Amino acid sequence: MDRDTLFNWIGDPGGSAAQWVADNLARLSRSAQTATVPLLIGMFVAEARSTLTRADLRIKIIEPTSDPGVGQTVIRQEPAAGLSVKPGTTVTVYVEHLAATDRPAYAQ
Repeated sequence: MDRDTLFNWIGDPGGSAAQWVADNLARLSRSAQTATVPLLIGMFVAEARSTLTRADLRIKIIEPTSDPGVGQTVIRQEPAAGLSVKPGTTVTVYVEHLAATDRPAYAQ
């Protein structure tokens, strides 16, 4: 979108128009983008964190109150894999402490 189109769409802001246009073009561009939530179930937390970072998403980890195992494996996620969300959206992952041999077959 060029400067004139933007001004016609939302009006001339006055003042430092060039800076205002640059700021709002960047904002509009970001708002049009989406990120797809990746499948995280079966991943260790470190893998899930790295995967979400590459997808421009954030992570919130919900851990069990007990610590019976060695690895933190994702057993559930919200929002679900495959959904389109805004970049920067937080994906909540629920983890269970499992040994590497207990990981689901599709995650190995």
